[in-house]
Amino acid sequence: MGPDLSYDALMLRVQQLEQELKNLNQHITEQSSMLQQHTQAKEAAEKANQAKNQFIANVSHELRTPMNGVLGAAQLLKEKTLPEEVRELVEIIYCSSRTLTAIINDILDLSTIDAGKLHIKQQPMDVKKLVRDVYGLFKIQAQAKGLDYQLVEDGSCNAIAIGDSVRISQVLFNLLANAIKFTSTGKVVVSLKSTALDNQRRQLEMTVMDSGIGIPVSKRQALFESFTQMDMNVCRAYGGAGLGLCISKKLCELMGGELAFNSVLGEGGSFTVTIPVYMQDALPMTGPGEDLKVRAAYGKHILLVEDNIVNQQVEMKMLKQLGLSVDVASNGREAIEKCNDCQYDLILMDVQMPIVDGLNATRQLRQKKELSSVPIVALTASASREDSLRCKEAGMNGFLSKPFIWAELVKEIDHWVKP
Repeated sequence: MGPDLSYDALMLRVQQLEQELKNLNQHITEQSSMLQQHTQAKEAAEKANQAKNQFIANVSHELRTPMNGVLGAAQLLKEKTLPEEVRELVEIIYCSSRTLTAIINDILDLSTIDAGKLHIKQQPMDVKKLVRDVYGLFKIQAQAKGLDYQLVEDGSCNAIAIGDSVRISQVLFNLLANAIKFTSTGKVVVSLKSTALDNQRRQLEMTVMDSGIGIPVSKRQALFESFTQMDMNVCRAYGGAGLGLCISKKLCELMGGELAFNSVLGEGGSFTVTIPVYMQDALPMTGPGEDLKVRAAYGKHILLVEDNIVNQQVEMKMLKQLGLSVDVASNGREAIEKCNDCQYDLILMDVQMPIVDGLNATRQLRQKKELSSVPIVALTASASREDSLRCKEAGMNGFLSKPFIWAELVKEIDHWVKP
């Protein structure tokens, strides 16, 4: 047992303990306040991120709707017999529309990737045709600048591969857009080859090489960051949102591949995409022109539900050119009324419409026994995976985001309505 403490020493010890307890309470209060501030900051950041994503989705929708009319009208004109000068102008409109659509997709995809919600599809694709189609989109731009524009294939990509053709096209599109944009004289060369990984897989390798301005060493680390240009002078001279390389790199990684580059300032550079894909034995796929000829004898009756007048006119012309009989409704209520009076083989349904939107219209149609099996495909400017899931939950069978190219429309219709 220790020595007895005097009264004064005991009181001093009590005061020390009281002060320690006071300090401890103050520390707990400060930590609690910091935790509360952190929680509030986290909630505010989450709300700001949700607001940003919603804003991006809304802007994307508002841009996609008129772009569908522009791109659709250009595709209809491309099918006409036109004077050469007019055909060149139509081709410029078409290519410019595809470029603007790609930028819209990049902005939306960046938000989707950052949220971890972008999913890679695995479908049969003709890689050689895919590359040729993207390459063809930039021919006029390359010719206008006097560039030596080449496509080099080594013959190793003749089989059908399994992969995400949309995302691979998007990556190649971004790389080619940059190459053409940053090359004033000289050449741009696209090369395609593949190498065997095992009995089932091959590694696709697509390279875009140019003799453009090149990339300085000091800027290479930030090259794949969002909204990044090399400097303001480059931004003013060449334009661009600074998203293409960032999106392309992330898409390559999501597909299990990578994006590498080599560059010399003032001498150009090259970007190489490598993506592993499974191979499939299949007959060669037909091109969009052949698709249109084969499917011109559908002879089916469909309902187009679309509130935008321009899109109504363009989509109706596209559908009639496929040999389809088309009725039009401007909102969900009109669609329900028309379905009560007529039997349709297919319904193409916009989602955001006045009076009754596409989702509610679909739910009401599915309650009718005689309409439970009629295919309903969403034609919507809302393009996220969440939008697709909402359409599916409402009872829709397919989903096609605007603006779409003719081949995508043909593929979707052909899936649900056979000639």
